[in-house]
Amino acid sequence: MNPIGIEKRPLAPAPEKNAAYDHALALTKVLGLAFPFLGPAATLFDVITAPKRGQRLTEWFETTRVKLNELSERVDGLTPEKLAKSDAFVSAFAQATQAALKNHQQEKLEALRNAVLNAALGREDDADHQTLFLALIDRFTVLHLTILRFWNDARHYLKDYDESIPLLPNGWKMQAAHLVMKAMPKLSEGNKDLTEQVINLVLNDLEAANLLTLDRTTGSMTAPSKNTASGESELTIEATVLGKEFLAFISEPTENPL
Repeated sequence: MNPIGIEKRPLAPAPEKNAAYDHALALTKVLGLAFPFLGPAATLFDVITAPKRGQRLTEWFETTRVKLNELSERVDGLTPEKLAKSDAFVSAFAQATQAALKNHQQEKLEALRNAVLNAALGREDDADHQTLFLALIDRFTVLHLTILRFWNDARHYLKDYDESIPLLPNGWKMQAAHLVMKAMPKLSEGNKDLTEQVINLVLNDLEAANLLTLDRTTGSMTAPSKNTASGESELTIEATVLGKEFLAFISEPTENPL
């Protein structure tokens, strides 16, 4: 088997802390400007951001290479030659790389990297779905991804806080944002009203993308539920079929991927 890469090299060292500022300052002096941040804006900001962008790109390439190398050790036939011939993989890698360059949060970088790994395995047969999913990772915040994962496996999240799925009297409804805040109490620290508004925005986005469903029969966003013979209303939240497909695409391939 031809592994992806030759050796696991350490990540390139980060640029010196003040490198970007020093370059920008030098540029303004060369241009003979009276004040910093005046002059050709494109050139100036390119110099300011170049070190960090270079660092991000180096780390993204190296960590993705290492993960592909590890995957190739478990999957027969996963070689650089095979990937180079896969239009789906090349397109996914290019799209994910553009998104990675714009992001610094590890949760999003991990989702992008997992998407590349799954593309390498040919996990997403529909090219449109693959492009859409990568675009959603780029557009969504970490909170979007976290809430969607919670919506698809609420018991897991609630169990971490010694909570259980709330049982309500038949006919009662629970605000979707309140359920999220119950499962993730750290979100409620600070301004609870603002937090609730932000969660509602995120839930709206996820519903609009058809990744989860909400109950709007009362005119507000409530968690879907069903009445039971015991007289208690049982919450029935989960991701849609498309939402489950998206979550699988951004999750690390299993130990036995094929």
